[in-house]
Amino acid sequence: MLTDVNRYKSSLKKLWADTFGDNEEYISLLFDCGYTPSECFAEIIDDEAVSALYLLTGKIKTGGKELEGRYLYAAATAESHRRKGLMEKLIKEAQEYVRAKGIAFISLVPANEELYRYYSKFGFDSLMYNYRSLSDHIGLELKGEIISPEDYLCLRNKLTDSTFSFSDNEWKYASSCLQYADYDFVRNTEDSCYIISSNGDEVLEYISSEDNYTANTRIFLSRLGEGTEIVSPYDLSDYCKCDKNKFGMIYFADTDAKESIRDDIYMNIALD
Repeated sequence: MLTDVNRYKSSLKKLWADTFGDNEEYISLLFDCGYTPSECFAEIIDDEAVSALYLLTGKIKTGGKELEGRYLYAAATAESHRRKGLMEKLIKEAQEYVRAKGIAFISLVPANEELYRYYSKFGFDSLMYNYRSLSDHIGLELKGEIISPEDYLCLRNKLTDSTFSFSDNEWKYASSCLQYADYDFVRNTEDSCYIISSNGDEVLEYISSEDNYTANTRIFLSRLGEGTEIVSPYDLSDYCKCDKNKFGMIYFADTDAKESIRDDIYMNIALD
């Protein structure tokens, strides 16, 4: 693990920009805005970072228990150093690290099917999912109460199970990325909430309590325009077109943790 991230910060930021094409303002959300990644794995050659990945702290709630884990993020290798096994080395190093720390799992979200196949070689399984729906009617377009990311996370944690979520500190970074991309955090009712793009064409997540699910969902859908894309842990086929979607992979460093997972895990907020 890279013990002095600040020493190589400029190099890591350049590697990120060259690989993903993001601008300085966005990249600085990770390195310069009150959150610096403490678990960075990198290959340094000639005092430059040529391959790197980051682990962000997260958890899975399942069956009333919480499993501590990590989210593998922004894996990148400089083009001139690819096909040399550098990323393979870093992934295995990260896996050994979480095993030694007693951390239950690593999750990630591959960008395409080729990467799903790549990560499967390291023991990652496609056990993460979400539902994707499409609003098929014109609603009233009355948005609920905009709330802080912190209030949203608190409500989300109360309402969900069998779900991956970021820890409080990492959520500050994740939510800053979402706000940078013009998403709002909204309270739909006292026991439901959602994240919606500022132009209203995409709901990144809709969450509701089980007790008032039907009433909450009807209110929620009444606030959307026709053609709005919706991501949630719920099958909304009773209301609109809906498909279950493979979304992300998980590696279990702890066999007991793997055996405690009875269902697929809901996940949808990917930062890659």
